[in-house]
Amino acid sequence: MNDPEADKFYKLLMGEDELGVVIRSHIFVESVLDELLDQLIPYSRHLSSMNLSYHQKITLAVAMGLHEELQESLKALGKLRNDFAHKMDMQLDPAP
Repeated sequence: MNDPEADKFYKLLMGEDELGVVIRSHIFVESVLDELLDQLIPYSRHLSSMNLSYHQKITLAVAMGLHEELQESLKALGKLRNDFAHKMDMQLDPAP
């Protein structure tokens, strides 16, 4: 699969520390969720006035057909992003 946006995103991540990877990943995933909702909802322009949270966007996307198996992983990314945003000394645990 050759996706220029994904390639650009991957290159951006290569020079990042943990904080940068988490924040940039969250931004990328949320933008993909926004695009998905734009495609699934006929009058999606009305969503912007609702100021949906990241978690609300996930729930709406699942209700519109996004695979339920993705929900927990997407929510975990949101939690990780919030942990990094609100804890000065936050670090990822090393992989086992």
